[in-house]
Amino acid sequence: MERKDQIIQLWRCCFEDSEDFIYRFFSQVYQDQNAWTLEKDGRIVCAMQLLPYTINYYGQSIPATYIYGVCTHPDYRRRGYMHQLLEQAFVRLKEQGSGLAFLIPAHDWLFDCYRKSGFTEAFGCRHATQTYPAIPPYPLAGVEELTVSDLYAGWRYLDRKWREEPVSILHSWEDFQFLYQDIIASDGKCFLYRQEQEIQGVLMAVPSGEKLFLPEWKADTESVRGTLFQAAAAVFQRQEIDYRLPGKTARYGMARILSPERFLSRWKEMHPDKPLTDEAWQAWSVREQTTCLLDEPESSGYMRLMMD
Repeated sequence: MERKDQIIQLWRCCFEDSEDFIYRFFSQVYQDQNAWTLEKDGRIVCAMQLLPYTINYYGQSIPATYIYGVCTHPDYRRRGYMHQLLEQAFVRLKEQGSGLAFLIPAHDWLFDCYRKSGFTEAFGCRHATQTYPAIPPYPLAGVEELTVSDLYAGWRYLDRKWREEPVSILHSWEDFQFLYQDIIASDGKCFLYRQEQEIQGVLMAVPSGEKLFLPEWKADTESVRGTLFQAAAAVFQRQEIDYRLPGKTARYGMARILSPERFLSRWKEMHPDKPLTDEAWQAWSVREQTTCLLDEPESSGYMRLMMD
């Protein structure tokens, strides 16, 4: 069996993704050089995808890696294989110039597992709910459904908004196209707010039971945000909307600094009121260094658009 087919087989064994998602991921996103695997007894028993991303760090673009699809065959768990594979991946990623590795644990208990490999909570979030006494009217002036013809313009708008954050994970045009397809495949929709040919807000919405969940939204003003929320509630006939905001109330993503030299000088420039000696820095663990470089309330939550 070919390597890719083995990874797909292991994916099906470990995850509950639909065949549609598996097909789209392995036909549109998967690249053999980004798959990191471990073999035992003549077959692949551990695998992960090392997906290249970029982190915006106080205006600087730094290569980063999203560690995705981490899985071990049930018959080979609790043997330390995943920790071993991660340590090997860190060496490779640093050699390739990646400054940061990050991931989104699928379950709470996995936070402790990844902590053993030097990861620390770096991207939190705050859950919020918008409730309407009655379903809002529709259509609303300025709001339209985001279609394929406006997809690139929508991505350009979101990319600009992400770069306005002090620290944020950026998403390539190719990545955004896949994510848009994932929203549509989940029976969701994307909306934009436009005035005089200028996009002023973008919102993505997916039905979740009796509620509506927003994987991502950005707006220039509170008024635009409110209008987009109302439009989504009206189209999906939902009175309650769940969404995320920057904050640290809930754990969300973890990170591990791979090349601190890419971040440290910029951090010092942005934090002149927090003197940090070389001796103190060298005495810290990888987790402590990661916390220092990424522990900003404003940076939390901006991993929301990834495949989680």
